[in-house]
Amino acid sequence: MNKSELFKAAHKLAKSVIKSGDNYRVTFGAAIKAILSSLVSEAKTMADLLVESGAKVWEKGDMKRIYLSQAVVCKAGLGINFNDKKHKLFFDLNTNRFDGSSKCFVQALNSQI
Repeated sequence: MNKSELFKAAHKLAKSVIKSGDNYRVTFGAAIKAILSSLVSEAKTMADLLVESGAKVWEKGDMKRIYLSQAVVCKAGLGINFNDKKHKLFFDLNTNRFDGSSKCFVQALNSQI
């Protein structure tokens, strides 16, 4: 989620919960904090889901990743099929995003975060 999307979501949330007499700036700031904290917990949830599905965390230097196999993808219920091709897909724990050799799969997986 980029800053523009974050601010649009925060304005929408702030407008839905603000009451007469409340300070909009304070409500907007609280909405941003709430959205950011939910994004962090969602990213942790995806990493936890992958580890619970049998994936292992790989670390080298400053890189920390979870590589995906078809078995892990099926157990996690991510809804993609490798079709017997060797795709190199991973979840980057530093950026909390999927990445890899198949941009189509990466885009589909990142839309689920």
